Amino acid sequence: MISLATWNIRGMNLTPKQKEVRDVVASNKLCLCALLESHVSIARLSGVCNYVFPTWRWSSNNSVCQISTRIIFGWDPDEVNLMVISMTNQVVHCLVSSVTNDWKFYVSLVYVDNYYIKRRSPWADLHKHKGWIGDHPWVMMGDFNTSLDVDESTASSSCCTLGMREFRECIDNINMMDVNHMGFRYTWNQRPNSMSDILKKIDRVMANDAFISKYTNAYVVFQPYRTSDHCPAVLKVPTTSAKKPKPFKFSNYIATHA
Repeated sequence: MISLATWNIRGMNLTPKQKEVRDVVASNKLCLCALLESHVSIARLSGVCNYVFPTWRWSSNNSVCQISTRIIFGWDPDEVNLMVISMTNQVVHCLVSSVTNDWKFYVSLVYVDNYYIKRRSPWADLHKHKGWIGDHPWVMMGDFNTSLDVDESTASSSCCTLGMREFRECIDNINMMDVNHMGFRYTWNQRPNSMSDILKKIDRVMANDAFISKYTNAYVVFQPYRTSDHCPAVLKVPTTSAKKPKPFKFSNYIATHA
């Protein structure tokens, strides 16, 4: 079993939030963890990551962000190999493979903008990436900042917004679907400390047919909010080592009998 997670825990400059991430990594035995909307400056990036991921390797999309880091991701080098293929300020595309087994698949770590017009760029990027990947197993996970359907929100509106329609069009074009999941239905709480909160499902883990077919028992757990207004999304993928064929053996004394 391998476990990967994405979590929008806005503002990773605070020590309590950094400790929460360390606890999520340890309690779920993660081999890869992506932190979204981190707001960590270049000056503080190394210090924060070395504390949050003390024995791991880490990277970020800081080089393509104008102000502060949007996506930070760390991985356990004893468990997985990670190769960054490309990145924008809203998506990081990786190839993740096992150090000891023969599994590997593509992972896109997503944190898209809250404004629907600025989301058109990552939608186009995902469509382009789909053409590059072809029929290989692919997962995308993170904060998409929009729901797919009207019933994924407790808001009173019953109409599908333009942003939702464009997200649905993107998902249909790249042939992605939600991975089997459990836990919290609504992954974001607009006002966690008020009586008039709005709940939405805007964090997802989605995969293509190749991933679903190869890793049929994979599932996602949307865990409690903790110190964030978003749920951590933990993808669990059962894996088994390839079994070596056993040699054919028999009691050779029977060869003397007719």
